[in-house]
Amino acid sequence: MTFGTEWGWGCDEGEAKRIFDAYVDRGGNFIDTAVNYTNGSSEKILGRIIKDKRGRIVLSTKFTMAREQGNPNSGGNHRYNLVRSVVGQFAPTRHGSHRTSARACLGLYHDARRGNACA
Repeated sequence: MTFGTEWGWGCDEGEAKRIFDAYVDRGGNFIDTAVNYTNGSSEKILGRIIKDKRGRIVLSTKFTMAREQGNPNSGGNHRYNLVRSVVGQFAPTRHGSHRTSARACLGLYHDARRGNACA
């Protein structure tokens, strides 16, 4: 499922909520997301619709993909990027312009993080 229409396809927030509620109401409990999906819109939508059911969900994100063109530290499977993805969930990062996945999800914490690309 793709939440957000910024890529020219996917669903708007109303349809995303309908899909999400149907998934959870039928026993679904794992959501995997990433800050790059639909340019961050996906996680903003998820953050708004997940709040009432957060205790029932395992929320996972990826930290690998670069978020700032030309900055090799804005992505990758290295320690710096992993730590920033964790710390950014609780406090501002050193690079204020970086949007961490947790922030995009409106402050929700993540239960799991994983790399999404091999070098």
